[in-house]
Amino acid sequence: MYIAALRNLGPAGRAKLVVELSRRARELAEQGVRLRHPDWTPEQIKRETIRLILGPELAREVYGQHRPL
Repeated sequence: MYIAALRNLGPAGRAKLVVELSRRARELAEQGVRLRHPDWTPEQIKRETIRLILGPELAREVYGQHRPL
């Protein structure tokens, strides 16, 4: 049933679903960082969330050596 539902969405619907799922995953990751580090600034939380999503090596390559703390 799930596969059939995805097929019925069509390419544009599936792309929209992927974008929404990605946004929600980012929000959950950010909330987790905020809970673990309530004293961090929004910028620090954003950087750490990016590091978690991209991984430390790619985040460093894309954003440089700047660390969340």
